[in-house]
Amino acid sequence: MVLLAVAIFVLGLWPSFEEFRTLSVYEDAGVRQITRANLAQLGLSVEFYAAYWLTLGAIFAVVCFAPAALIFWRMPEEPMALFVAVMLALLGVSYSGSAQAVDALNPVLGWTGSVLEELRTLFIFLSFFLFPDGRFVPRWTRYVAAVLVVLTIPSALFPDSPFGSANWSGLFFMLYLSGWFVVGVFAQIYRYRRVSSPIERQQTKWVVFGLTVAIAGYLGIFMLGVFFPTLEALEPGTIADLLVFALGSHLFLLFIPLSIAMAILRYHLWHIDFIINRTIVYGSLSAVLTALFSLTDTLLQSMFFFTTGVEQSRIATFGSVIVIAVAFQPLRNRIQGGVNRLVQQRIDGAEIREAH
Repeated sequence: MVLLAVAIFVLGLWPSFEEFRTLSVYEDAGVRQITRANLAQLGLSVEFYAAYWLTLGAIFAVVCFAPAALIFWRMPEEPMALFVAVMLALLGVSYSGSAQAVDALNPVLGWTGSVLEELRTLFIFLSFFLFPDGRFVPRWTRYVAAVLVVLTIPSALFPDSPFGSANWSGLFFMLYLSGWFVVGVFAQIYRYRRVSSPIERQQTKWVVFGLTVAIAGYLGIFMLGVFFPTLEALEPGTIADLLVFALGSHLFLLFIPLSIAMAILRYHLWHIDFIINRTIVYGSLSAVLTALFSLTDTLLQSMFFFTTGVEQSRIATFGSVIVIAVAFQPLRNRIQGGVNRLVQQRIDGAEIREAH
């Protein structure tokens, strides 16, 4: 299955490039025209735009394939490790775009790509029931997993039929995915609190950390568009599209395969608590400083407008920067203290529960 995923990825590179080069990824002709105009203003060609997006997808695929190969090389006799290796390969070929693009070469290849995408979804949800030791916990999740497999088979083999998930309504598909996600999260929480060993808990922390950073990164990009509407992050071909949306979103996605690989390889698992601590501190600090800058800049700009009549003043912006610089260290210390107290309370609570 891994070799098939890699083959589909390689075969899909050229049709993916063609899709981006002709801008056929945008069904609306108006959007294609806007994209060309934005690229022309930046002095960039459509070929560069296509190569840029293709490279981002290829980097994500390689970051998935490389840990899969490393896991297979280091742990070829552990079923759960092999399961994760296959899941990473399926993630790579799916999110690179090749699984969809190969349909332009041959309908059979397109069918194969859609099957791999369905299997990717299946493996992701099964991992909620199996990770990290490969056992179904709680035991009833094996029956839930069996139902999931039964539902996935017709959807994967007959994508053009009513069973194919691509033919479902958006609302029904989201409810379908959300249901499996809720059950999977419940299974992981139950496992973590009642069954997992200390090492397995650290493995779980790695995966949760990667997922959290990826989701927080996406939310952060969305919030940039809220605080700074001039970024026009949703308009293709702009600087915001190339750097903030495209590059940023792909970089945050990389945390998912990397954290999964770290959890399986069990490399320096004890460092994850320190990483989580620092991530919470500086993530919270960044959010507070961003909101503080936006609020301060708005107030100062309003004051300058009423006193001088100037709508946008660099002095007001500079003043906002000074406020951020002064507030940085006190806010950091306060947030760090709060996080440390929260972590210590959780440690004390865990020790009490284990003592009982």
